[in-house]
Formats: sequence, C-alpha cells, structure tokens
Amino acid sequence: MNEKFERSNEFKIDSISVDDWESYRDLWLDALTSDPQAFGYSLEEISSRTKEDWEENIKKCNNVNNARHIIKTENDYIGMMGYFPKGEGNVNIYGVYVKKEYRGQGISDKIMESILNSLDNNDEIKKITLTVNKEQKVAVDFYKRFGFEEVGVIKDVKMGNGEIYDELSMEKEIK
Repeated sequence: MNEKFERSNEFKIDSISVDDWESYRDLWLDALTSDPQAFGYSLEEISSRTKEDWEENIKKCNNVNNARHIIKTENDYIGMMGYFPKGEGNVNIYGVYVKKEYRGQGISDKIMESILNSLDNNDEIKKITLTVNKEQKVAVDFYKRFGFEEVGVIKDVKMGNGEIYDELSMEKEIK
C-alpha cells in the first residue's frame, strides 16, 4: 500500500490494492454482519463473490474519480469509505463503515476529511452525493456535520438485512 493519504500513530488511511482483497472482503463481511441495514448489499451477495470478483472490483477503485479508502491499524482493517462517478462533475460516496470497537474515536471524521480533501483537489468534481438509511441517525448527523444537505427521499429501498427503509439523498457542493 502507498502512503499518500493520512497517517496517525494508531491507524492509517490508504488506497486499496489488489493484494488486500481478503482483508477488504472480511471488512465487508463484518460490515454486513454488524450493520446490514446500512448497506444495499446482502451478506449472501458479498459472501458469494470469488477472489477474481474482489480483485476486479478493487482494480476499478484506483483512479481519481473512483476510489476506495481503507483504514487500518498495524494488524487489522478497521474501516472503509469509497466514491464513484455519478454523472458529469459528481461523485457518490458509498460503503462507509468503521468496526464497532473503533467507533467514537474520530476515525470516520479522518477518513471523510481525507476523501473531501482529495476530491477538493480534483477540478472535475463539483458535487458529492450519497444516500443513507433515514433510520441511521448517527450517520445522517455525521454527514450533516460535513456540510451535506438533505435533497430528497428515496422510498422503499431494500437493504442488506432484507428489510425496506427510506433513504435520504444528500449532497454537498465543493466548488
């Protein structure tokens, strides 16, 4: 992994490499076991992916407009956040997760700051969008703290736990 992103004494924020596919997969499995209502994927969908599926997915996530940032300690992957292109001049944030035992330590703030800084330096990107389960109050408040505003509601979205929720559509202008 390269060290172009932020580093602290306890954890490191970095881009993902193909060599990390197993740790990345395990992080997704943890996320879907811990908080399935927060994701549009089910545990079954993610569990059925092959090594080749994971490697292909990671290869797509290594450019300026489509990236996956990983948070890791010396021994463990503890969180993730990514973005992908969504129309002209827009990117969509997705897959935001920090393991439960690491929450409340400012790690989500650090990774969001890292992503916002990298997007702010990209002249092509004008707006960042995301969707979040309306019931995930902590997540909604987190995005609002970073300047995201509610712009709509997407009704009846099936989440990873198989239940139906409404999702908030949020966005932030960066230029």
